[in-house]
Amino acid sequence: MAQQIRDIRDDLRARLDLLGPRRGEVQERYKAELREIDQEEAMLKTLLAAEDRLMATTRVTVERKWAGNALENEILDILSDEEPWEHGEIKTALIERGHGKNDDPRRLGQSIQGTLLSMSHRNLVTNAGYGKWKITEGGLNGPDEIESAGK
Repeated sequence: MAQQIRDIRDDLRARLDLLGPRRGEVQERYKAELREIDQEEAMLKTLLAAEDRLMATTRVTVERKWAGNALENEILDILSDEEPWEHGEIKTALIERGHGKNDDPRRLGQSIQGTLLSMSHRNLVTNAGYGKWKITEGGLNGPDEIESAGK
């Protein structure tokens, strides 16, 4: 007794035809979500760039009691990213923050160098070589914190 098998190829083709529009809907949702992510990323990058510009030109509001004066406080703030900074980069950042705008640039550079040397003697910054300066643990947290941590 032979069984008859029904031909379902047309049904399968109909199901395949339904996948095209479904795939298209999913791809559109995916593209829309990616566009939304791209827009959010662009907005955050713009905000970050604006904040970077603001912080580069804004005087420090954090007063470090171990800084001898406002200039030292600004230098410590600039170096607080813990990366080595060239003397010229420090000078430029200080000028952008309003220091020395009316001074002779050579005198400002000499003043910064003298300040950095004084700060290095107090272990707030260190000469990282090749005209670069880097903040020390004492410059980040204050010499008192370092001394008490060592006890």
